[in-house]
Amino acid sequence: MVIFKPAFNLSSTTKRILIAGLLFIFLARFGLVGEHRILLAANSADGDQNSYLQLGLDLREHGILTDGTRNPLYPAFLALFARREWAYFTWGKLLSLGFGLLTIVATYWVGARLFNRWTGLLGAFLLSINMEFTLHSTFVMVESLLSLLMLLSWFAMLKALQNPHRLRMWVAAGVLAGLAYLAKSTALLLIFCFGLTALLLYGYRIVLKRTIWAFAASFAVVSLPLWLYNWVAFGSPVYNFAIKNAMWMDSWEDSYTAGADELPTLLTFLQSNNPAKMWDRLWTGLLAMRFFFAKLLWPTRTVALDHFLLAGGLDIMLVAALAAILLSWRRLKPVVQRNRVSLLLTGTTVGLFYVLFGWYLPIVALPIRFLIPLTPVLFLLASAGAVGLAQAAAAHPKTPRWVKAGGSVVLLLAAVWVGVWFVETGISNAQAAQANLFESDAEFNQYNEQALRWVAEGHTPADPVTVLWGPSHNLPIWRLANRLHFVRTPAKADSYAQLEPFTETQQVTYIIVDDDMTRRRRDLVASLGLSRSSGELLAVGDFPADWALGLTAPAHPCRWCVFRRLSGPPPITPADYSLAGDAIRLFGYEMDTRNFSPGGEVTVLLYWESVQPVPTDYTIFTQLLGPDFQLHGQMDRQPLSGHFPTTRWQPGQKFLDKFVIPVDPTAPPGDYVLLVGLYDLDTGQRAPVTANGEPLPDNAIPLLTLSLR
Repeated sequence: MVIFKPAFNLSSTTKRILIAGLLFIFLARFGLVGEHRILLAANSADGDQNSYLQLGLDLREHGILTDGTRNPLYPAFLALFARREWAYFTWGKLLSLGFGLLTIVATYWVGARLFNRWTGLLGAFLLSINMEFTLHSTFVMVESLLSLLMLLSWFAMLKALQNPHRLRMWVAAGVLAGLAYLAKSTALLLIFCFGLTALLLYGYRIVLKRTIWAFAASFAVVSLPLWLYNWVAFGSPVYNFAIKNAMWMDSWEDSYTAGADELPTLLTFLQSNNPAKMWDRLWTGLLAMRFFFAKLLWPTRTVALDHFLLAGGLDIMLVAALAAILLSWRRLKPVVQRNRVSLLLTGTTVGLFYVLFGWYLPIVALPIRFLIPLTPVLFLLASAGAVGLAQAAAAHPKTPRWVKAGGSVVLLLAAVWVGVWFVETGISNAQAAQANLFESDAEFNQYNEQALRWVAEGHTPADPVTVLWGPSHNLPIWRLANRLHFVRTPAKADSYAQLEPFTETQQVTYIIVDDDMTRRRRDLVASLGLSRSSGELLAVGDFPADWALGLTAPAHPCRWCVFRRLSGPPPITPADYSLAGDAIRLFGYEMDTRNFSPGGEVTVLLYWESVQPVPTDYTIFTQLLGPDFQLHGQMDRQPLSGHFPTTRWQPGQKFLDKFVIPVDPTAPPGDYVLLVGLYDLDTGQRAPVTANGEPLPDNAIPLLTLSLR
C-alpha cells in the first residue's frame, strides 16, 4: 500500500544505509533508556509483576498454564529463567525490554511493507521515544510482547482483507491472532474487529468463503491448549476472571472477597444497577479516556502535561485536529478511500478499546497499560499521514516556493531540536545506568522481603503456613509462595471482629501489615492497634489479645508489622513460667530441630506475655547446654531484634520472638538442654524465674531436652 511516492532523491544503497543507521540509533537509545528504567523499577510487587513472576514459576514447577486471569505465552518465556532468586526478576525485565526492541523493529518493517520506508522509520522513532511504551517494556508484564503480536496480527489481517482469496494470509492472520490471544485475552477485541471489518467489506457472503474458516481453524489450533486447560481447571474453555467477574465490579476492592461466590457477575450487576447508573458509569469513563489517550501518544510523562491536558488543553487539541481534518478533507479524501481497509480495521479496534476501557476505568483507575498494544499501529498511521502530507505538499505544482522553503526550514529546525533532545536524554540515561542490574535488584529487594523471610523460616513446601496480607504492592510474595500460602484481606472486614471469622475459616497463622494496607484498610488496621507514625512507618499500640507481635521491620515504628494468630496452626507447645517478679510470662514455644547437628542450627519461637509494666530493658538468652555441661550454642538479644524492649511492653500484650541458634561444629553426641531466660545487659543480673511458684536454679528455664546422635 503506497500513499505517495517518496520525493527523496537518494540512491537505493544510500537510503538503506541511512535508514539502517537511524534505526540502530533509535534502538540503542531505547535500550539505554530502558536499562535505566529497569534499574529504577526495582519493586517486583509493583503492578501485576508478582502474578506474572509467580505464574512463570508455577508453569516451570507444576505445569500450570494460567491463573484464570493471565494467559500462558508470556509466562512460558519467563519459565525459561524461572527461579526463586532475584536474578529471575531482572531477567524478566530484560525479556520485556527485548520484546520492546523487537516491536520497534517490527513497526519499521510493517510500515515499510504497508506504506514506505520513511513511514516505517518515523513510526519506529515515535514508538522508541514514547515514555509509556518504554516504561511498560521494563516491567515483568505482557504489554511489550502483546504490542508486538497485536501489530503483526493487525498487519496480517490487513493483508488478508486486501486479498480475500489468498488463503495463506488468512491462515497467518489466524496463527498470529492465536498467539496474541495466548499472550492476553485483550487480543479478542482485535479478532472481533477483524470479523466485523470483513463483514462490512464483503457482506454476509464472507462466511461462505473458505478463507474465513481457515482463519478460524488456525486460530483455534493455536488457542486449543489454553481452552483445554481452562475447561479442566475452571469448567469453561474460554474462562477469564476479567470477563466473568472484574468487568462487573464497581471498583477493584470488590475483588477482595472472603470467597469466590461473593464476586460480582453480569447477572448480579444487572440486578443491582439500573440503566441510568450504567450509562453514567460508561459516559464518565468515556470522557476520562480522552485524557489517557492523549498521555498515551505523548512522548514524555510530565506533571506539566497532565496540568495542561486537564486544564482544557486536551479539548483545544481535539478541536484543532478536527478542524485540520475538515479543512484538508479534499486532499485527505482520496487517501482515506485508498486506505479504507486499514482505517476501518484500526478505527473499529480503537473504538472498541476506547469504549471497553472507558467502562473498565472505575476498576483499573490508570488504564494506559491496557492501551499500550495500540501504540505501534497508531504511530504507523500517524506517520503515514505526516509523510504523505509532506510529500504531497512538496510535490504539488501550485505550492509556492516560499512555502516549500519555509516548511523545509521548520522541519530542519524541528529535526535539530528533536535530535538534540534525543541525544541528551540518551546520554543521561546511559550515564545513570552504569550499575549492575542484577546486583541492584537483589540489594533493593533484600530489604523488601525481610518480613516474608522471617515468616518463612522453619517452614518448607511440605508444611506451608497461611499468611494474610494486603492490599499491598510492597511484598514480593512470588519469592516464598512455595513455603507460604497467601490469602488477601477481605474488603468488607472493617474491624478485627469482622476479620476474625475469616482468619478462622482460612486457618491464618500470620498477618503482615504495611503502609499500603493501612491506607486501604484504615479502620481494620486501627482495630489491630496500629497507627501511622510518619511517612510509611507504623506505630504499634494495643493489639488483640489472641495475636502476638512477632516482627517490626526494619525497626519500630515499622514498615512491616507481623502478627501471629495464637490459635492458628501449627499448635504452640504450652509452657508456664513467670519472670521478673511475675511481670513477664513465658506461655509457649515452637521448635524446629530439623537442622540440629554439629555446625547446624536450632530454631525456637518463644511466646511471651506482659503481665505488669517492666522498668528494665531485659535481654533474652537462649543456650544449648551439652552433655559435657558446656555451652555448644547460644544467642542473646533484646526482644524482637532489639526493636521492642520490655520497657515498652504493656500489660496484656503478647509477643513472639524467633531465635535461630547456631550449633558448635564440635558439639559432641548426647542430650542437650535448651535454657531460656532474661538478664539485665548493664549488670549481667538474671531476672528471677519461677515455675508453679517455685524458683528455678540459676534463673534459667530448662525448656526442653534435645538429643544429638
